[in-house]
Amino acid sequence: MKMLALIAAAALAVTACAPVTEEEVSDAPEVDTGPAVSLGRIRDEAAFLSLVAGQELVGQGGSLRINADGTYSGTDAGLPVSGTWEWRAPVWCAAPVAAEAECFAWDRIPAGIRRIRNQGMGGGTDYRIQ
Repeated sequence: MKMLALIAAAALAVTACAPVTEEEVSDAPEVDTGPAVSLGRIRDEAAFLSLVAGQELVGQGGSLRINADGTYSGTDAGLPVSGTWEWRAPVWCAAPVAAEAECFAWDRIPAGIRRIRNQGMGGGTDYRIQ
């Protein structure tokens, strides 16, 4: 039994060190590599809109488009999402169609922007701005 465990561990170590081709990397799903360093919390609606209005925010499992007219739309886990939003300084509050409103804080990060649940006290989702 001990020998079987050693063989399995050795095989895993060899597999983990195998070179990865460019094709494998381009086809791989995005993986959360941990929290990115925040470049600062966005506390002003004008600054927020100048960064994201009309842009596609692409993150894990979906995308989001926030419009200056107070609407948003996108996908989450392959399902469509949409609703209205308002700025309640210093947080962005989204009211999805057929769901309760939720407020988020937003941080600038090196690769884009991070949306933080529960008024900036919960978990976050990182987005690339395209």
